[in-house]
Amino acid sequence: MKKILNFLAATGLVTTSGSVAFACNKNNSVNKVEEKPNNDSNQNNDPLNFGKNFKDQKIRFREKIELSLNFSKPKKGAYWYAKSQDNSVVQIQNDSSVDYNGTGKLAMTLIGGETEGETTIEVTYGSFTKSFKVTSYKGSTPYFDMIEDFEAVVDTQINKNTKGKKVFLNNPKLKENGENPDKQFRVKSSDETIVRVNFEKAQIYKDEKQEGLINFIGLKKGEAIITVTYEDNISTSFKVIVSEKFDLNNLENWRLEIDPNLNNLEGFKAALIDYLKDFGLTKANFNDELRLADFKKVEYIFKGSVWIYTNKKDNGKFLYDVHMYFYLKN
Repeated sequence: MKKILNFLAATGLVTTSGSVAFACNKNNSVNKVEEKPNNDSNQNNDPLNFGKNFKDQKIRFREKIELSLNFSKPKKGAYWYAKSQDNSVVQIQNDSSVDYNGTGKLAMTLIGGETEGETTIEVTYGSFTKSFKVTSYKGSTPYFDMIEDFEAVVDTQINKNTKGKKVFLNNPKLKENGENPDKQFRVKSSDETIVRVNFEKAQIYKDEKQEGLINFIGLKKGEAIITVTYEDNISTSFKVIVSEKFDLNNLENWRLEIDPNLNNLEGFKAALIDYLKDFGLTKANFNDELRLADFKKVEYIFKGSVWIYTNKKDNGKFLYDVHMYFYLKN
């Protein structure tokens, strides 16, 4: 030890004030002290952190917040996940993934529950974990209920969008009579070459909420963001996916007639395949695409009926379930 100090003194690396210090053990090795990440959500000057958006949040009931994070030391193939300690206060969508390209970019969605209070959100990237707080509150100013993403079809003469999307605003401003909304909210598509939107009629005040129904006109296959705005500073958005599937609710407007000799489940199935062959339904893929239930054949003066359910929700050829009536050919 004395030899080391004499050498350092000779080279000017040790002063009388002791500005440089070493910890030596019996083997004359230097002990390295590693900094452990600080798990305080407000300390984003740490060597490891999730960026400027990683901070305490406030969220209204059923509100949705898209949170983009950026890990400071990314690694290809790193697994990350997030969890809420109390899902009744805040839930998380898109709560896990793999950073295949090593970008460090993480995206998750916070959804306010229906319980006022505070919860902790923990985010783990590889072996590193950090947390922040989220407070959920009911709020007294107008705000929209969360709107789930929606799937629509490309409109044709025989395949139209039969379902709209209801939008609800909490704490709306009312006219003097206290029964009608003072202002209507607006809706806009981010790409009107893909889908156009409008409100079916004026919004109404019902169950202490302002309610409106959005209609969709699909023009071509693709995706668009739909934004609903109330006044100038209150808005919400959701995604619409326009596909070339067939909306089964259009069958309610069709008069399907079958041969009297085929007035049974298999006969109806054959007639339906022929009816929907232009939309990709075949005998081979029928059971993969659709399921029939509660079949009732035509009897006397009573029309037949059946429930038709879609089996494939994501990559199938059909949308929505329908209760359909059918008739016998004369």
